[in-house]
Order: sequence, then structure tokens, then C-alpha cells
Amino acid sequence: MSHKRLMALALCCTTLFTNNIGVCAANKYVNMTLTYDYTQHKYSAEEVFVAINGNKLTGLKMPPIVLNNFTLVPAREVFEAMGATVEWKKDLEQVYVKYNDKLVVIPIGSTKAYVNGQATTMQTAAKIINNKTMIPLRFVATSLGMQVSWDTKTRVADIDTGNISSGDVVEVTEETTTTVAPVITTTTEQTTTTETTTEETTTVASTTETTTEQTTAAEVNNISAITFSKGNSYKDIITIEGDYNPDVSKAFSSDNKTLTLSINNAKLVADKGNIDEGAYISSGYYYQNNGNVVTVSLNLKDSNMAVDIRQLGNNKTTVTVTYASSNSTDSNNSSSSNSNSSLSGNCGYDAENARFYFKNNGSINIKNIIESDNYNDLNYKLTLNGDYTSIFSNTTYPVNSSYINNIVVNSTATSTVITFSEKKIMTVLMSEADGYIYIKPVLPKERYSKIIVLDAGHGGSDPGASGNGLIEKNLTLSMLNKARALFDSDGTIKCYATRTTDTYPSFNDRTDLGNDVGDAFISIHINAAANTSAAGTETYSLYANDQGNGLTSYGLASEILKNLLSQLGTKDRKVKSENWIVLRQSKIPASLIEIGFITNSGDAAIMGSDAGQQKVAQAIFDSVKNLFNQYPPVR
Repeated sequence: MSHKRLMALALCCTTLFTNNIGVCAANKYVNMTLTYDYTQHKYSAEEVFVAINGNKLTGLKMPPIVLNNFTLVPAREVFEAMGATVEWKKDLEQVYVKYNDKLVVIPIGSTKAYVNGQATTMQTAAKIINNKTMIPLRFVATSLGMQVSWDTKTRVADIDTGNISSGDVVEVTEETTTTVAPVITTTTEQTTTTETTTEETTTVASTTETTTEQTTAAEVNNISAITFSKGNSYKDIITIEGDYNPDVSKAFSSDNKTLTLSINNAKLVADKGNIDEGAYISSGYYYQNNGNVVTVSLNLKDSNMAVDIRQLGNNKTTVTVTYASSNSTDSNNSSSSNSNSSLSGNCGYDAENARFYFKNNGSINIKNIIESDNYNDLNYKLTLNGDYTSIFSNTTYPVNSSYINNIVVNSTATSTVITFSEKKIMTVLMSEADGYIYIKPVLPKERYSKIIVLDAGHGGSDPGASGNGLIEKNLTLSMLNKARALFDSDGTIKCYATRTTDTYPSFNDRTDLGNDVGDAFISIHINAAANTSAAGTETYSLYANDQGNGLTSYGLASEILKNLLSQLGTKDRKVKSENWIVLRQSKIPASLIEIGFITNSGDAAIMGSDAGQQKVAQAIFDSVKNLFNQYPPVR
């Protein structure tokens, strides 16, 4: 096996290493108490060592341990020693390990991980053990492009940090020994289990597994991940992943404030975990119940909740929790909601049904009402051209609503403008019955089936990069507005933009817009480098952020890159992963795209031309339309 070698790492803390791995006659035993998963466990096993390029790490405050036949190591001490950057995201309970152009994101307590934004499954979960972040050594090291070898006699896992060529194959071997296995005793249950080697485990499993001939029961579904998506202001989504589509049933408590989900014929791969607070879920947790049932218990903020359980085609089941009153986007068309028994006068606000109304004198065509969605200024306007002063008067209607502050009517002999002052971004549903026109404020996802949020990087006082007579903030804005025009003209996908003029939205403003209203988020940027020969197009993703329809950030970044390269003919710099704030804070599929290098004359010529900008817009439009057709957003 041939592969390039990196220059030997200059290790700043030489006390961490000895010069030789060596062979010892017998390794000492590690006897200690491990605290994880809310329980204390007695641990007794032969000592395990980690070496980097043949140099053994010593003096670790928390030693490497073998758990479930895999070696877990303290993240920061081990991976920083090999030259990687390690970050702990306390609010997310995730570990970032960055090495060269590779970024591995590891959530605690889950077997799901992300390598350069692409979701993958680990064979064992990372854990907080004795207040140290312990992560799977082999998975992380090989994901970063390194090789790991295991010496059974010395119990040393040696990490070779040299680059692995594309033709190399890394052989994965289990890291336990066939001599004496570690013993773990769980103190709360007073039971003892003994870990064995892979071969021994396989033998035991074969004697206890029920064969097809013995029973017709379905194969137990191994639940690899239970994840929670929050951030949308009108729904919470629990996504459950297994070997096949999980079978989920639901039950409410007598007061409808607790929702219990039962995942039938299932086993948790990882341990129990918690569910964070969302729009309608205040807290929750999941665990392995008696038998082959995994239970998810959710405490709800309101008793008027609706639950939608949907099996997807990618071994996932989603559970969507929302207000029962929000299930139907056209509920205002029902006879009860359109009853005008409580309406008075020619126009007004119907608080009972949360809608504005006005009489139609026969001359108003609802299709001719002009809508102006000024979402960045938090107002929504409806314009009726013509003289309707016989119906409307200049009035402000105070509204006690979660969506709007008030409704202002300004009527003249030439036009009438109805302005909704928003508390949050909204749109309207219009209907007509019994001589009245009804205008009901709703959230965007209650009206639009597909929503993209575009972000033009930089703006205002932040010009971004510059070169060849061009400024990044101007290029990104022009590209965004051209793409927005394509979406508006098509009409099947609603497009929101973080800015449409030369302003500077904060990072929070940008990601909040995406999280609040969007099904996907794209941030447009231009690259730069001191070396003017650097050229090409690259896209970035971080978290999968699957909202239950199968679309991931990596899928979004990959599709956009493909279409940009096809349109522009630029150099392919691949899909990458970085901890950009607009990606880190996004809770929906998100990609940051670098169109080209403003410092390269060839790229600059493309990006500075109207034709080149139109090609960028077309690539964005085509990508989003293709993906939303392939992965229709869940409502």
C-alpha cells in the first residue's frame, strides 16, 4: 500500500509521548468507575494505548477505554495531539474535529455523524464519560483520512496521519483482545455483562436469535437515531431512523398534555436520550422499554395538538406535532369559519376567526387584489385599484393576534390599501362567501408548499472580497435578485431573500429567516485568494438537517455545485464542510456557495457579466426546483 506522507508533526507537548511503542509482557488492568447515561458503571479491562505515527500518548487524564467492542478516546487530548482542531459545542452537545479539508461532526449519544456535511452512521455512539468527551477513535481517524492499526499484544491503536490515496483500502479490525475481556457492571441494575470478541459475540448471537422457520415475527428494527428538528414556528418534527421504516403508534394522556410514541418491534442501538424544547414540545425523552418497544415521551405546551405520523422511503418515520387548528390551510373555507352571523358593517376584523373581512359590492374580483409581501419590513399590503370608498374608510383596527399588531386601511377615490403590521412573517389566504371577502393571516408554510430562502452574502458596510474592479456584496446581490425573479416568474416555489438591496442583515437575521419560513437555505458568496491563479467553484454543507422528506444539506450543496459547473464551466473544487455560522445556525437543509474567485481574472470575467450572473441564477433555480420535486417538503 502506497501513500504520501505528511511532514512529521511538531508536537508541542513532548511529555505526552514516549519514543517507542515497545512490547510488554502483560498490560496492567484499569479498574475505575465510569459515569455515563445517568448511571455509574464498574469498568475493569486491560489498559489500552493510543500512538500517533509510532509515538505513544501518555499522561492522559482520562484513559482510552473499550466500550461495546470499540475504542473510545478523549477527543481533545488525542486529536489535538495529531494536529487536528477540536471544538466542543456545548449548546448542541456536539464535537467538531477539523483536519486539513475534513470536518467530522459528532453528536453525543447518537450513532449519526457528519463527514464534510454528509450524514453517516457510526457503529457506536460518542458519550460524555466522567465529564470527558469520549469519541470513537477508528471512525473519526479514518474519516479524517488517517490509518489506524491495532496491535493485539500491546493493545496499542497506532494512528498514521499520512494522507491515504484514493486507491488505498483501510482494513477495519475489531480492537478487543481474545485474552481477557473488560467487565462492566451497571450499579443501578446489579447485573454484570462481559464483553467478548467479535467472533465470540457472533457465536452467542447465533444461539439466541430466532430463525425464520421458528417464528413469523418481523425482524427487530434497530433504531439508529431519534432526532428532533426545532426552529419552525408552527411545528416540531421527530425523525426516527431504523433498519427499515419504524412502526410508530401514538397515545395521549387524559389531559392531552403528554404524548407517548411507541416504536414497535424495535431496539435502540444507542442509549436513552432527551428531546429538546421546540415550538410545541416543552421537553421529552426516549428509552428502551420492556421487550422490543422503544418509548418516546413528549411533554406538550398545549392540549390542542395534532400529530401526523408518516413513513418515508429511506428507513425513516417522521412524527410532526402542530396545532390541531393548523392542519388545514383552507379551513377558512368551511361553513363555520365563513359564517357571517357575527360580522357587522361593511368591513372589520373578525377576532373569533382571526380574519379581516369586507363586503363585495359585486365589482371586486378577488383575483385582481394585488399582494405586496414586504417581509423584511414586517408588513403585508393588499391593494384594490378603483374607488371603494363606499365600502372602506380610513381606519386602524387593533388586533390581538400572534401574527399581527394591527390592520390599517387607507381608502381614496383611486385605490384602497390594506396594510397588515406583522409580529412575524406571514402571508394571507383569501376566500369569498355570502357576499363577503375574507382575508386570513397565516404562516407561509400554511399557504406555500415549497419555500426557498436565498441569502446574498455581506452587504451594507460589509463589502466582502474585492478584486478585478468588482465587489463581492454587489455580485451576490445581483445574482440573488436574478434568481428571485426566476422563482417569482415560475410561481411554484415561494422565494424569500435576506436582503434585496444594499443592506447588512446580521447572521442571526439571515438564519432566523431561513429557520422560520424556509424549506432550504442558500447563502451566495464569492471567493478570494492571495494567489491569483486560484479559481473555481465550491459549495459547503455542515449538518444534514433533514426535515423528514429526505433532502439534506449535502444533497443541496451537491446539486447546486453540479448545476453551477454545468452553467459556468468553472473548475470543480468539490463539496466541502466548514463551521460557517450561517450553516451552523441553520436548522433546515443549508448550503453556502462560493461561485468563483474574484481575484482570478477568468472567474471575475464570468461573475462580473450580466450573462454570467444570469447563469448563476439559473443554476440555483434549477437545483432547487429539481430537489423540491424529488423531495417534496413535509407539511
